[in-house]
Amino acid sequence: MSVVDLPFVSWGDQLSPRQALLVHGLGSDAQTMWRLGEHLANAGWHAIAVDQRGHGSAPRTTTYRIDDFANDLLAVPRSRPWDLVIGHSIGGANVVRSSALEPTWTESLLLLDPALATTAKDRDEISSRQVDNHRNITVERQTALNPLS
Repeated sequence: MSVVDLPFVSWGDQLSPRQALLVHGLGSDAQTMWRLGEHLANAGWHAIAVDQRGHGSAPRTTTYRIDDFANDLLAVPRSRPWDLVIGHSIGGANVVRSSALEPTWTESLLLLDPALATTAKDRDEISSRQVDNHRNITVERQTALNPLS
């Protein structure tokens, strides 16, 4: 098993007594967690969002199993258990696995639309949408799909 050092962005005071880890979904990166990061920082938290392996500026690897992602997350430096870990989509599955591997890793998990169990039909639809998004991505399309308010 090879663990990847994950690049990250952060918001808030690093010395805050409340620490949160934010984990993005498939096809995203740490920057997509900015609203959560800013909100937590404004509430007095220190929030860190990572680029998972193969996403954003994180290294590409030869394996992308849930356990690979989970072990990468467990290796993110911390001085104590996370107060809160938020996982979106496949990030939700990854943080659940991290927590199962190391039960004292976090005090709380928050799962946003977690990809924990899917049917064959769901997987086909997800795959089709991912391919479509990657083939047809434009600034205008992303802006329309992700309005700021």
